[in-house]
Amino acid sequence: MSKALRVTHKPSTKMIYLLIISMLFCFSSITRAQEDTDWWFDVEILIFKHNNAENTVTEQFDTVVDKPFSPRISNVFLPFYVVDTSWIEQALPECPNLIDVLADKFTDTVTNTVTMSVANDSSNQHIGRMDCAYTLTLSDLVERNQPVDHYQAYPTLPIHYEGIIFPRSEYAHMLPQSELQLVSLYKDVNWDKSYTPLLHTVWRQPVNIGDENAFSIPILAGKNLTYQAPTPQLLAQASLDQANTLMGTDNLSNESLINESPISESSINIVQKIKLGLDGTVPLYPDQLKETQDKAMIDTTSVFEFEGLVTIYIKYINRVPYLHIDSHALFNTSRVSDPLTIIPHTFKQRRRIISNQVHYFDHPYFGMVIELRRYKRPALAALESSIESSTN
Repeated sequence: MSKALRVTHKPSTKMIYLLIISMLFCFSSITRAQEDTDWWFDVEILIFKHNNAENTVTEQFDTVVDKPFSPRISNVFLPFYVVDTSWIEQALPECPNLIDVLADKFTDTVTNTVTMSVANDSSNQHIGRMDCAYTLTLSDLVERNQPVDHYQAYPTLPIHYEGIIFPRSEYAHMLPQSELQLVSLYKDVNWDKSYTPLLHTVWRQPVNIGDENAFSIPILAGKNLTYQAPTPQLLAQASLDQANTLMGTDNLSNESLINESPISESSINIVQKIKLGLDGTVPLYPDQLKETQDKAMIDTTSVFEFEGLVTIYIKYINRVPYLHIDSHALFNTSRVSDPLTIIPHTFKQRRRIISNQVHYFDHPYFGMVIELRRYKRPALAALESSIESSTN
């Protein structure tokens, strides 16, 4: 009876080292692929309040609460409230004698109607003598563009926002209303007298890996509980103060404006229109003051019914990516008193969600519906070729 001969090969140390190295390369490539994944999502949100909550809710809420805050904010609502004319202002020179030049030119135009050529030559000489220079420095622009509360003039905020589709944007941005998919749900909520819609919009944003790398979207919605309708006297004084600040004439009064001569009044009005049209609260370079402006929008002194932050990020669990939403919000109610009493009702929740599914966040005073839909940005080369083909 013959016995089978069993031959075993002892692996060499070199083979073991090669195996370990290959495994390390494999794990590093997986990690790199996870980090380099281009995660973009369309975020549709519907917020509505319960109309009978103040009469039916018995739950007690803390009267002293923390206001929603995030060190990293991307405000998709910013373009609807602040017009960015910083690039225009940075391209304009500073002309200290502009008013005098305009006044002289106006005088020449009136007094030299017979000899138009003389007037033209005179005006050209005045323009040549204008002492203009590009004097805007970084410190000057920072001083001009301190955070300003842009919400005090709004008695209520809109429910819908109309954005633009950017096929390959690098930043979060609002989408047009045509991209809304929860329209039937919004109609049902709007029809039901128990609810009042506060916000229904959709934006597109990149989603980072890890909550430590995520940014928050600030949201304000509903009525301005601290709104005060401006009186004609306040409007006139506000316009005068803004004109005085822009013109550098702090001591200018209403009577002096009324009693000005037609020449100087005309020239001042021209400058006022130019500068008021540019808005004295224009932002600095977007990448330098963006964070400050975004925080200012959530830190407004006006109190709206809904104020919150929505933070979306991806967290890997057993090498599987999962979407997460952190929501921190306040629903504010008011009580008629002197002074006005604001009662905050806090809400904070973290939830793991699935894309393309409708997720409902419930609160005794409001409801929030969120749906995330994956968006795959077109490759840069494919986008350029499609643009070239469309232009040809």
